[in-house]
Amino acid sequence: MSDFVQLTPAAAVGGFLASVASVSLLLSLAMRFGFNTDGRAPMRIDSEHAASLLPVHAAAARAYEQAKDKDMVIAFIAERNGGDDGPVGWIERSIVRVVPVYKHDPEADAYVQANVRNPEEGLYVREKELRRYMRWAKAMQ
Repeated sequence: MSDFVQLTPAAAVGGFLASVASVSLLLSLAMRFGFNTDGRAPMRIDSEHAASLLPVHAAAARAYEQAKDKDMVIAFIAERNGGDDGPVGWIERSIVRVVPVYKHDPEADAYVQANVRNPEEGLYVREKELRRYMRWAKAMQ
């Protein structure tokens, strides 16, 4: 007898619908926690209001420590996949991809949203966005 299992069309459709439902759930969680830039996060922060900005690397270090203290899955994932940058580097890359980050624009004397996919020097994140990131990480457990 063969170990090969053949899916019926109904089972294949059911599996597809389950996949669509999973993606839909993840997207709805992301929308609930505000992970988009449709006006929730300002595109520009004047320098005089920049007190709530943290360097992304410092924010990642804080996030890793909080996640580790609370035994969150993201700390374990960061430790396993951090590579040469370590767990803080992994979380730094994750923050840049999940929440809005800012870069200083000296001509405008303001911080503007940076459209980046990888961390670089001079990036900042609002404390509010860091809290959202941590809620997102907790929701993904």
